[in-house]
Amino acid sequence: MNAPSATDLDVRLIRRERMEAVSDLIGRVGHDYNNLFGILINAMAILREELAGQLDSENLKVFIDDAESASREGAAVMARLLACAGHQGSRLTAFDPGPVFEDLVRRAGSSKPENVRLDAALCPDPPAVRGDPERLTSVMENLLQNALEAMPEGGKLTVESTTRPRVGAAAPNPSGDADRYVALSVSDSGEGIQRDRLKRVFEPFVTTRQPAKERGFGLSLAYGYAVQCGGELDLESNPGEGTTVTLWMPVAE
Repeated sequence: MNAPSATDLDVRLIRRERMEAVSDLIGRVGHDYNNLFGILINAMAILREELAGQLDSENLKVFIDDAESASREGAAVMARLLACAGHQGSRLTAFDPGPVFEDLVRRAGSSKPENVRLDAALCPDPPAVRGDPERLTSVMENLLQNALEAMPEGGKLTVESTTRPRVGAAAPNPSGDADRYVALSVSDSGEGIQRDRLKRVFEPFVTTRQPAKERGFGLSLAYGYAVQCGGELDLESNPGEGTTVTLWMPVAE
């Protein structure tokens, strides 16, 4: 991969500053909103019990169900927001990412359309990384889905993994292992992303797809996971030339 240009570094710096501000805001209000949703859900459950023996309870039950459903959906959205900001309480551990990467390639081969060619280059026996294997699987599935959606007319999907230092990293590897990272890259040869949107692609509810799927949480969740495990997420894209998303995961001690 070529060294980033001054313009690319400016975009990354702006993107990091924006995400730090978004993360701070979500962290300050997220748990309060979760508590409010919890109160609403519990109140609906109590109302349902109190009205169970009344003649008109079936009519009221419809409204109670709607209120409870909306409260649960709101709580689920807030949980995703907290995860996007790196505030989700996942248990981080050291694990072998090799089987997770291999499973991603198998899934990509079975789910891609016939007009998409898959190229995979996985490093053999990668070192253990610090993170959450279940969330890593979910993050990779989102990256894979984004790549496929960017190539509705077909193209080339590339999945690569390497072990190396991260040039120009904003912070040292928290594991202290000579700043070594396992990097997973998912690339597509699709439409690419306009430069004016690159500064905001990791923000929740921002999407480059129409119609929006998952409310623009895909890259946001990947960014939140990277932050939480002490890594980073990079994105390189040019209109008409495709997009590459790289997840940097610190090597475990």
